[in-house]
Amino acid sequence: MLRFLLDEDVVAQVRDGLAPRHEVRFVSDVLGSGTKDPTIRRYLRAMLRSEDLILITADNEFAGRCSQDGSRLPCLWLRDLRDTEADRVRLLSDVIEREAVLCGKQFFVEIRAKSYIVRR
Repeated sequence: MLRFLLDEDVVAQVRDGLAPRHEVRFVSDVLGSGTKDPTIRRYLRAMLRSEDLILITADNEFAGRCSQDGSRLPCLWLRDLRDTEADRVRLLSDVIEREAVLCGKQFFVEIRAKSYIVRR
């Protein structure tokens, strides 16, 4: 079972596709509505000391900061998907699960409308 933290810019239907097999929490439920990105990053770093947790975001700038060498955070980036976020996550759920196991705390997957990229 994987553990996900959904950023506020991700549609709730993404949770529905993951919840049957994984634990999914919303940033707004854990840290409050309107939580700024630096606070979310600090929370992720603190949580990673004791458990694996993957951020799911559609925020291009935030995902870019999460992917930087030396400060990488586990992240599933739903890049420019708009109305297809839930469908793409559902379609690629096996890839997401496999890469999360293989990459661990270095997990970073970018999902686009017609492709995906795994950064290692």
